[in-house]
Formats: sequence, C-alpha cells, structure tokens
Amino acid sequence: RSVSTTLALMGDTIGNDSVIRRVLAGATPDSALVASKLRRLTPASDTTAIAQLWSADGHLIWDGGSAVIASGPPETGAVGPTRTDSAHLSPLFTERGGVYYWYVSPVRRNGRRLGWITVRRRIASTPQARRQIQGLIGEKVRVYFRNDSGSFWTTLAGSPVSAPVGARPAGGFATHLRPDEPTSGPAFVTEAPIAGTPWTLVLDVPVTAADATPHAVFLHLAIFTLVLLFAAVVVAWVVSRRLTRPLIELAEATESIARGDYSRRVDAVHAQSSDEIGRLAESFNHMIDEIAASHTELEQQIEEAQSMSEELESANAQLQETTLEAELARDEADAARRDAEDANRAKSAFLATMSHELRTPLNAIAGYAELLEMGVRGPITREQREDLERIRRSQRALLALVDDVLSFARIEAGRVEYRMEEVPLDVVLIAVENHIAPQARAKGISYVYRPAGADVCIWTDREKLERIVVNLLSNAVKFTAAGGQVALESEECGDVVDIRVIDTGCGIAADKLDAIFEPFTQAEAGLTRRSEGTGLGLAISREFAHAMGGELIVESTVNQGSTFTLRLPIRPPEDGGVHAPESLSGDATRDDATAV
Repeated sequence: RSVSTTLALMGDTIGNDSVIRRVLAGATPDSALVASKLRRLTPASDTTAIAQLWSADGHLIWDGGSAVIASGPPETGAVGPTRTDSAHLSPLFTERGGVYYWYVSPVRRNGRRLGWITVRRRIASTPQARRQIQGLIGEKVRVYFRNDSGSFWTTLAGSPVSAPVGARPAGGFATHLRPDEPTSGPAFVTEAPIAGTPWTLVLDVPVTAADATPHAVFLHLAIFTLVLLFAAVVVAWVVSRRLTRPLIELAEATESIARGDYSRRVDAVHAQSSDEIGRLAESFNHMIDEIAASHTELEQQIEEAQSMSEELESANAQLQETTLEAELARDEADAARRDAEDANRAKSAFLATMSHELRTPLNAIAGYAELLEMGVRGPITREQREDLERIRRSQRALLALVDDVLSFARIEAGRVEYRMEEVPLDVVLIAVENHIAPQARAKGISYVYRPAGADVCIWTDREKLERIVVNLLSNAVKFTAAGGQVALESEECGDVVDIRVIDTGCGIAADKLDAIFEPFTQAEAGLTRRSEGTGLGLAISREFAHAMGGELIVESTVNQGSTFTLRLPIRPPEDGGVHAPESLSGDATRDDATAV
C-alpha cells in the first residue's frame, strides 16, 4: 500500500503541479517552493529519504539531499531514472552499509515527457515488526529480499548479505547454503516474486531444524499414548465396577414393572449418589412412584367412567323420550300455524270484501248529500246545510277508515303495487298542503312548510309518499291543541332525504313509542280516548316506507310534542326494484306482479 500510495502521489499530485512542470521545462526554480513541494514525498521518519528532479535528457536538476542547485546538472549515473515512461521501483542497491531503492515517476505535459521525479527510500524494519513476523512463520525461518536478477540480497532488517550457493534438490525440495552461516548446513528454500516490484521474497529454514521437530513430536506422542492407554484401562475397570451393579438393579426393576409390580425400587445407596448413575436411579424410583400413583388414579377413573356411562345411558333414554315429545309439540305448533295462516287469510279476505262493500254506500251518501246541498230537492235552511256538512265530514272520515282497512288487507295479502320513479320532493310536499290546511284552520293551528330545495329529487312512489305525509300531518293536527303549530320540513343528508313532521301536541309516552306502529294500536286506549281512527295509519305508513327502501322513526316528549321522520333514498337501489316489506301479520309473501 505504501508503494502504490507514493507512486500515485508522485505521478498524480506532484507530477501535475505547475511549479514542478515549469522547473522541468527549464525555468529557474524557487528553492523554497520546490522543496516544499517535494517534501511531501519524504516522510519525517525516514531521514535517509531523498527526492530529486531529473530532466528529460537525464540531468539532475534538483537534489533534495543537498538543497543546492548546481550551475549545470550532472550526469544521472547508475542510480538515476531509466528510460521508461511508466512509474516503477528500481532494483535494490547498497550505499554506506544501508539497502536502498528508488521510486521513479515520469512527468508529462500534453503527451510529452518533461522529466522524472525520483525518491530514494531505505529497506528497514523495526524489532517489533520482525518479532511479529517471526512469531507467525517460526523462529528458525529466515526472511530475505533479492533483486529478480539475483545480483543483490538483503535481510528483512535491511542488511546486505551474500547470495546463497550450492543450490540443489533434497527430498523433493530446493535447498541452498548460506555463506554468512556456514555452520547451519543446507536450508530448505522457497521464493515468490513481489508484484509491482523488481524484487523477490525468499524464505529458508535449516534442514536440521526441520528434521528435529518431527522426531520430538513423535517421541512425545509415543509417551503420551502409553500413559493414556494405562489410564484408560484403570478407568474402564473402575467404571465397570461402578456401573454394572446399578444397571443390573435397573433392569430387574424394569422387568418388575412390566409384570405389573410397582413395589420394586433401586438400592437407596445408588439413588443417593450425586453422579449420573445416582441421578438415574433417583429418577427411576421417582418414575415408579408416579406410575404407581397414575395406575391407582386410572383405576378410580375407570370406575367413575363406568358409573358415568350408566348415567349417560339413562340420560339418553330420557332424551329420546323428550325428543318424541318435542316432535309432537312441533307438529302441534305447525298445525296451529297453519290454522292461524288460514284464519289470517280469511280475515284479510273478509276485510277486503267488507271495505269494498262499505265504499259503495259511503260514496252514495256523499253523492246524495252533495245533491241536497245543491238544492236539487228544493231549498234548504241554514240548519239543514250545517247538518249536511256534518254528514259529509262523517262520510269522509268513515271512507278514510275504510281505505285504511282496505290498504291493510292488501298489504297483508301482498298485493300492493309500487310505481318507483324519480320525484321532485318540493312538488309533492307542497301539494299535501291542500289536504291538511282546512283541518289546521278549523282547529286554529298554524301550519309551516320549510322546503329542502327545488332541485332535490328522491326515488319513490309518489302516491305512497303523499299517503305517508298526509297520514303524519293528519295525526299531528289531530293531537295538537288550538293555538299550536304543525311544521313540515325536509333536509338532504348524503344519500338520503329526511322528511320531518313536527308538532307541539300532547306527545307520546316513551313506553308507547314502539307500540304506535302496530296495527289497531293507538297511544290512547279505551273508551276515554279523545281521537278517532282504527290505529292503522302509522302501521301502513311504516310498511310503505320499508317497501320503498326507507324508514319511519319517531321522537316525542309528553306535553311538548312529537317529531316523525320519514327517511327515503335519493337514488334507486342497484337491483332497480323495491324492498320486499314484512307484512303486518308477519307474512312476507308478495306476488311477483307487485314488483315495479
């Protein structure tokens, strides 16, 4: 890493410096400036390092060792840069007892070589580094560097040595003799070139040192084997004496358990021992105790299971008897349900027939009353006109009751048709005022309408919507005293529209809020009730609301008033039809012809 870093610094940083290039091009150098540039190439720890500048023709321009510029650069000599255009290291050489080498890097500009930068460095290593290396490869192994040509040898510490002689193979390995150590004899040798340098790394170890190690290892191994063999015989004898008896007792106890005898135990002396055999014996005795206790408990559980089995057989017999009774009860319930359905159908048929038969005379009464008012039968007095008005009011009330009964019968029979369409809400709600305004004026009640907006439309049956709103307004006027107020308002809430009828009447008790939607049920019951009607209006209104995909809910406070809210969708459902309503009697059957 140090070699590559120094070469890169010389070529990329110093070699591209404008001052260095001007000096190499022939400009007069500034000694201090050039020295500061080249000082980066000579570390402070190496006092022998020298940085130099050489011209393209091989003359020394700057010598960092003397820091003096001669009148003319001397010849480069043998240690100067070679004629090459790439950065490299020079072969090793000696000077004043030290071993050195040169870093050489060419300096170019525009593809032309201006000269070279050279740095002389010394081969040296610290004692600590040498100890670490010897610790890794062994004390007997020696480390050398040599030039690739073999012309110069040096030690790891940087001391020149003579080249070895007498190279020859021995035992399949290369050997040589060291002239500086004639008594060490031949040494095994191995070499490896150092990449990026003209040097080779050499390791050798004396043959005598290599042979001594296997003999010593073999002797130590033989003695250790004999000792280990003797110890193994002694240990085997002791272990066999210690293991045989407890294992025999364990085998005999196991055979006793197999025969069903749980009283046999391993000798307490062995069970109280702290070694593996003792722990095994103790665990075995504990296991026998657990098995004996489990066996006793299992016998008790078998007895209890037999007793429970008898109880289960008795319970099963009772269950079969109960099942027969339940089947009989179910058959009776089915028969009662069929009877109720027949009765319900008969009731619906009766109500439909009766309502139809009542409408004809009621319409005739209305016609004759109108003829009498017109004077067809002669002039009438003021008292007679008032009586005729009472007859007409009674006729309309009775006709409304008959319509409610007829509608109820149709709903129960599943014969109500719905004509769903997109209806402008304000148009419908404004029209119902004609139905309710005369009743409100007659009782001295103010009527208020608050529209949601002219562009609000809902998906509904227009006739059923009017019927629901008229029913709610009629009830509001009926249960609101003179001087009170009835309001009709609507509000768009996302995908639905809320239509609210608000009154300041007597209100409804909390325990009757659910009952008022049941057929033939009114908030006031008995002979003392103050209002007329069959109790079908709210029940029919809720059925219509459910069938059109909506809901009818109520909020009320006694003596403060009530708010009925009809909630209907703005857009039609995905199937394009109406929801199948639950009939007032619980029968949800509806003919396919009723679908819109």
